Amino acid sequence: MMDLAARIVGMVVHRPYVFVFFTIYVVTAVTRLGWKRTALFTTIAYVVAFAAELSSTRNGFPFGLYHYIDVTRDRELWISNVPFWDSLSFTFLCYLGWRLAVLVYAPLAIAPSVFEVVETRAIATSWRVAITGAVFMTWLDVVIDPLTVLGEQTGSSGSLSLTLANVPASSYKVKVKNTGSTSISFSLAVTHC
Repeated sequence: MMDLAARIVGMVVHRPYVFVFFTIYVVTAVTRLGWKRTALFTTIAYVVAFAAELSSTRNGFPFGLYHYIDVTRDRELWISNVPFWDSLSFTFLCYLGWRLAVLVYAPLAIAPSVFEVVETRAIATSWRVAITGAVFMTWLDVVIDPLTVLGEQTGSSGSLSLTLANVPASSYKVKVKNTGSTSISFSLAVTHC
């Protein structure tokens, strides 16, 4: 039990950016969705992301074949061959993509003292919002993945520690498979909340 606690603390120490963004996500999601729906969204997004990560690191589906460099395995929480924090980061990226897509499609109420998004459940859970949000999330991923790999290559602490199996890390390319699969995973999470 002490080892588990030490790994959780280690995860927060080595990946503070994940937990800062996760905290911001929880605060903003709870104010918009409430505790129950935030917990549901987080659970769906985490489970979908973890299943995809686990499968991809074993057989290449759906994101393409890759593996995590497990130099922090003794200091951070891992589930099988996937670091716990990785799927957790998927939740806030998913939420950000979703909220940006809602902003694109929901009408704005603008008056002298009012400026707000007029959101309905129909808009927030529509397929056009799901698809647009998935595109936004994918764009975030396209920027973040190469930067975290670059951080690992340059020795920056707290980097992702991810190496694509059949793409040299020095090319910093995000595979096309990753893009489509992220979109599908995102759509599953958003349309069920």
